[in-house]
Amino acid sequence: MLHVVSRASPPARLGVAVTRRLAPRAVDRNGFKRAVRETFRRHPVKALAFDCVIALRSRFDAADARIAAREVSGLLDQLCAAQR
Repeated sequence: MLHVVSRASPPARLGVAVTRRLAPRAVDRNGFKRAVRETFRRHPVKALAFDCVIALRSRFDAADARIAAREVSGLLDQLCAAQR
């Protein structure tokens, strides 16, 4: 789930929320956060003026990191498209 709030000036900021209930192992939570941060860092949405919070809504396994990164990239693409 992606929550977005407009800011007065760029760059965009990112927050990631992952609960222990959805990713019990710390290595899985950290892997998810790392994948999301890397996706955000490389995405053009970073140049826009937004505060974004990504919250995990279903169970996550470290093997799903690439899938999660693609989903986050798709959400950020939609945000860029909506801004233009």
